[in-house]
Amino acid sequence: MKENIMKWLLSALLTAMTGLTAGCGTEGDADASSIAPSSDAYSGTAYGRGVYEGEWTVNKQVVDTARIVVNTAMRVRLPQSYLLGLCFPDKSATVVESNTPTTIWVYSEGYSEQSQYMAFESTMEQYDGTQRLYNTCSFEALVGGEKYRISLLSKENANAVFQNVTGQWTLGIPINSFLVKNMATGETTEKRLSITVSLYYNTKKRVG
Repeated sequence: MKENIMKWLLSALLTAMTGLTAGCGTEGDADASSIAPSSDAYSGTAYGRGVYEGEWTVNKQVVDTARIVVNTAMRVRLPQSYLLGLCFPDKSATVVESNTPTTIWVYSEGYSEQSQYMAFESTMEQYDGTQRLYNTCSFEALVGGEKYRISLLSKENANAVFQNVTGQWTLGIPINSFLVKNMATGETTEKRLSITVSLYYNTKKRVG
């Protein structure tokens, strides 16, 4: 496994281990019936399936809670309010989050006795001749009354870790910029961040 992937996975795993006892109270974030059709892209079908409650954190600070459904894909609501605050820091336009779950596909990157390691099945984006970045996941929101798709871009791919002993998941998503697309006009702009934001999702308990 490549050194940079291993570094990210180990960082994600250490973050997950900081707290495995507290629960959270999000309702109705994802529904098992809304899972996408089966795909060979998800190689972890023999383990980790179910419905979990968890927390989104940045710098070990909780920024949101959400429920994840793990089946042939993962469906989880991203911390949209936090992400929109990063993408539109001036708040000059009215921003309304959609609160709909995002579908994430992953594939196997390796395993150990304690954990299963996976990477997001991301596409590659290159905007205005700049460095090619991973497009790891996205969500939609209303900005100034118009629908936009906001995609999370990063220099390194996002990853998922399933811990065999605890039966819990950790997602690690680095963010270097946002790709913002107007769904009506097709106009696309990139909004870069001055530093890499490391976003983590740690499940706390299985509820289904």
